[in-house]
Amino acid sequence: MLPPHLHIYTYKQGWLAKLAHDLCICVQHFNIELEATQVRAEIDLGSFSVDGVMERGQLNPNRLSQSDRNTINRTIAEEIFLEGQHQPAIFSGSITELADSNRYLLTGVLQLMRQTHRVEIVVELKATTIEFQTTLVPSQWGIPPYRAMGGALKLQDRVEVRGALGLDRPLSRASWATFCYGWSC
Repeated sequence: MLPPHLHIYTYKQGWLAKLAHDLCICVQHFNIELEATQVRAEIDLGSFSVDGVMERGQLNPNRLSQSDRNTINRTIAEEIFLEGQHQPAIFSGSITELADSNRYLLTGVLQLMRQTHRVEIVVELKATTIEFQTTLVPSQWGIPPYRAMGGALKLQDRVEVRGALGLDRPLSRASWATFCYGWSC
């Protein structure tokens, strides 16, 4: 069974974008609970760790030195999430069925950095996984795009969030509601 995973993807921009990297960041500690059509997730903002650089849609885990990884992880904790001043991010919402097969829409609110905003997440039921993704605009939660070198190097004000939950048995669309009761990862 595929272990649960949650990743954040960042995108560079600016004059010196060629010197920067699009990153894949792993969220190491999170909990997702599903009951009927209700979903609640808690994300530990202090558990972000850079996995590597995205190149042409593929992860290159060897592109960054350990020193670069440590610097990025420290920047995320201290400058972006203001280490010690944040609570976990909390999402709560409900799932509704979409017309096409095995796809659902998860709508709810995300509490992040003491602000709450509406979020929509696309969920796809596959044979042995539940996959989900959404795009967030960090400035909605008061997180300005990261900047360096006087703004010549910066990140876009959007991140993609993608994750998957492994299943211990194949599911069909018909068995989804039964599966959701009382399940958490």
